[in-house]
Amino acid sequence: MRYGLLRTSGRPHFPCEALKNLEKELAPGGAGLIGSAFFNNKSNFMSRVCELTGKGSMKGSHIWRSGKAKKKGGIGTHITAITKRKFFPNLQRVKAVVDGEVRYIRVTANAIKQGLVTKAPKRTWTKPAAKAPAPAKGKS
Repeated sequence: MRYGLLRTSGRPHFPCEALKNLEKELAPGGAGLIGSAFFNNKSNFMSRVCELTGKGSMKGSHIWRSGKAKKKGGIGTHITAITKRKFFPNLQRVKAVVDGEVRYIRVTANAIKQGLVTKAPKRTWTKPAAKAPAPAKGKS
């Protein structure tokens, strides 16, 4: 086994020691894969996570029920199926001032309501007026 690649339950698995060896081979003098900014910097990935609060998606389930509730005169409701699903945060793309520069960030509506976002000021300058087209030469 060169890098310690194991097959368990049909998916590849890299043991920690083998990954370190692979990292040393790929970047002998550098920071390697794990220490690089690529893995540590979250902004490289377009994930469904708020950039300010860190709120992300949550696991849940969709429950189907059948029957009539007892308080409405039935014999009670029964669960017929449960399906896995995800609950996503209410992310909004907002133009904000971050570290003195204006850029777009993805934040939850809750963070905007709490006042965690300093929105960028509106543009006050106008574009310079376009020059009038020159008259066509040759025809009179």
